[in-house]
Amino acid sequence: MVQNSKSATGMKKLEQEEASLIESKRYFNAIFQQSFQLLALLKPEGTVIDVNQAVLDFSGLDKSKLINHRFWECGIWATSNQTQELLSCAIARAAKKEVTSDRQSLRMD
Repeated sequence: MVQNSKSATGMKKLEQEEASLIESKRYFNAIFQQSFQLLALLKPEGTVIDVNQAVLDFSGLDKSKLINHRFWECGIWATSNQTQELLSCAIARAAKKEVTSDRQSLRMD
């Protein structure tokens, strides 16, 4: 009887954690997708994981042209070799938890 009670309690806690995770994802996606700013999620080495709708609307690119590519090599950010190097270095600094801020021109083809 005690065993079943512990199992039930464990399952209830797991269900609550899963519901909380789903709600957190929903909240994040609402903020991420409704931002007017161009936002991208990157892996530490600079590979694009996701972009928001503002990026797609602004660039006219399909998401598949951005996902799993290095950020600085993606269409609108690839304005020059110098810009690509600046972005690559800024992403490397951010991966080391250094604060970095920069503005770059975008290329519209």
